[in-house]
Amino acid sequence: MVPIKPIFQELGLGLTFNQKTNVVVGTKTGMKITLTIGSTKAVVNGKAVTLSLAPKIIKGATYVPLRFIG
Repeated sequence: MVPIKPIFQELGLGLTFNQKTNVVVGTKTGMKITLTIGSTKAVVNGKAVTLSLAPKIIKGATYVPLRFIG
């Protein structure tokens, strides 16, 4: 598991988090990634993707499986 914020920033994606729905969205021109904390389902450019582990929040930071970032 790796923290998503510094990786998304390095890739040039803007990042938003909705605390009520636990949804994280990363966007940039031509790309949109939607993740839900606790769910192994993600959406990348409108296509469903299954994650090996569900994203989780650890000490205030969102973590996702490294394989998903790759």
